Amino acid sequence: MKHIFNTARFNQTLNYSNFPMFATDIDGVTHIKDRLWVWLEAKTEGTDINRGQLILAKQLVEQLGAFQPSFFVIAHHNTKADEDITGDNLLVSTVIFKAPHVKNVVVYDYELSERPSYRKFLSILSLVTDTTNKLKDNHVPDCDFGGLFDKYHDLRKPTITALTNDEMMREIAELDSWDDLTDEHTAFMFACGYLDDMEFYEKAFTTWVDFNDPAADHSRCPPHRIPHQLSGNYDGFANSTKDGTFFHNPNGNQIQ
Repeated sequence: MKHIFNTARFNQTLNYSNFPMFATDIDGVTHIKDRLWVWLEAKTEGTDINRGQLILAKQLVEQLGAFQPSFFVIAHHNTKADEDITGDNLLVSTVIFKAPHVKNVVVYDYELSERPSYRKFLSILSLVTDTTNKLKDNHVPDCDFGGLFDKYHDLRKPTITALTNDEMMREIAELDSWDDLTDEHTAFMFACGYLDDMEFYEKAFTTWVDFNDPAADHSRCPPHRIPHQLSGNYDGFANSTKDGTFFHNPNGNQIQ
């Protein structure tokens, strides 16, 4: 409890009864500038969030999630009243989430047997948002992704910048090969924060494809090839990789 300087004040009750408008409390807030918002609501096992808090959670996430990845986490604990609630005994039950490239608010419920600790959840979140430098000294990032992060596995700022321009991403996807990249395409990649098209492909483009075709399987393909077997309008783009086409390096050298 080193962060609590006055325990008596910490335990003091805040009485909302004569407030002129309704109010509620939130148990924890984490904000990393330009990267993410996280709110925590902790409940005892078997207790649900009430309707008013749920409305608040969804609206917070919807509005701020239009600018930065935003998470409202509902977690449960099974502790005694005289025990501390910690990041280890607090288990994540529900995550209400939105990011700029995600059209609607996502409500993800973890299976009872698969609930991560809140500590583990934030640890994984630090990886997918590139904020591991914000972890406290004794916390190590956890690479065991699962649940919500199976789909939203890359929420770094450059990737979100790319994914929010769906028109440009589709235009690149429909090229016969990446040798046909224009100066505009290259400028777009640079503006997103990628120094070459290989990095853009590996970090942004594959993520965009996963959103548009979750069934795409690229796990067995060489990283220098475009591996997705896409459906619909992208068949030609996927097939173009079978003839030995490689990515075009902005510096003029082929990547093999």
